[in-house]
Amino acid sequence: MTQDDHAISTATTISPGGDTHICSQTFPASAEQIARARDFVRDNLKDHPARETAAVLTSEAATNSVRHSGTRFFGVKITVLAGNCLRVTVTDEGRAGTPHLRNGTTDTDTENGRGMHIIDLMAERWGTVRRPGVGAALWFECTA
Repeated sequence: MTQDDHAISTATTISPGGDTHICSQTFPASAEQIARARDFVRDNLKDHPARETAAVLTSEAATNSVRHSGTRFFGVKITVLAGNCLRVTVTDEGRAGTPHLRNGTTDTDTENGRGMHIIDLMAERWGTVRRPGVGAALWFECTA
């Protein structure tokens, strides 16, 4: 799959509340696209102090989407909130429910199940939204 195989939509908009939507992009739901999503965040947040945290958390959220949602694609949207706080939202078709913390998955010997714990530890706040027939979203906020 080439980089041209995924749809790209970018925008910069300012909402009435002062939030700035930096950009968004849609990726096919495949393992190799997770690195592209992480790079997308890094490339669009070159000077933001929470750049690396946002990139790591995007990788975890995208991995969760690709592995567990049964989706054909996932989207990444970056928004700068008041006080230079970042909100990144990872959306998918939500075919397999909503992301959540699993009990007993903090063991470092397990191969999966740690992504949501990493998001829980590193993000200032996070949450999920599920709209039947539309999809699911995992969002997180981080600051420097």
